[in-house]
Amino acid sequence: MRCNVCEQDKELNQFQSYWHSTQQKMRIRKQCTECLYQIRMKKKNPDKFYQDKPEYKKCITCNEWKLGATEYYQKNGKPYLNRCRQCELSIERNKRKEYLMENCGSEKIPPQPNRYADEYQKACTFHFMEMMGYIYDEPTGIWTKPGYKEIKDGKPIFPTLNLKSIIYKRNKISPTKLDRILILREQGFSYEKIAAELGISDTAVYKHIKKWKQNQSK
Repeated sequence: MRCNVCEQDKELNQFQSYWHSTQQKMRIRKQCTECLYQIRMKKKNPDKFYQDKPEYKKCITCNEWKLGATEYYQKNGKPYLNRCRQCELSIERNKRKEYLMENCGSEKIPPQPNRYADEYQKACTFHFMEMMGYIYDEPTGIWTKPGYKEIKDGKPIFPTLNLKSIIYKRNKISPTKLDRILILREQGFSYEKIAAELGISDTAVYKHIKKWKQNQSK
């Protein structure tokens, strides 16, 4: 009789018989006694079953014995982790999920408004804007803050600002400072030192000297 596990022809006495309750007669198992013993030991005591099988390795996370060549990450032809591939991927996914939750989602920011890389980025953005006092208008997708920005006919307006009356004035440098800039520059001071001496930016110093030189060349 052929065993359907090891596929070897063996004597009938190497197979176990049992009483079939439905058919009401004795039947012979299709697995030989040796293979049946191995199957039961694999189920009840897998550590003992796999201890003589070096091609298998036990995962420290799921505690299952798996084939090292296919179920583990390989390095130089050998598994280099005590955790199977499936458990390692699951742990890495959980770490990535926790990182996104703690850091307001993905570092990638879509250029389009009201577009988010993931749910964590959206939740963090909404939480921050609401803490700042802004209200999200679902139909228009516009954030507004009472007293500063409102929505009228589907467009944002600034009721407290009269844009026509706003005049942007630059901080003018007094004539005394302008003369002082030229004197310090002639003495060999750098733009940074002149700016620190007069309390202005080095860019303003550079622009004034450049303008003065252009006027001199005319």
